[in-house]
Amino acid sequence: MPMRILHQYTQSICATPLQEALAIGYEKEYEQLNQPSSYFYRFSQSLQQKRDLLASMLSEVHMKA
Repeated sequence: MPMRILHQYTQSICATPLQEALAIGYEKEYEQLNQPSSYFYRFSQSLQQKRDLLASMLSEVHMKA
């Protein structure tokens, strides 16, 4: 779903050269999906670490995460 939304907005608000650059970038990322070298994989991992840190901090002050 998010890729569909991104595609919708990319077509209407980006200049053609930027559209092509984004398409090339997404094609390269798609080839590396779920591999440690993928941006989206690394981004997901960093968000999980931040989530876990926040959950542990909330737990320490007896709040539900």
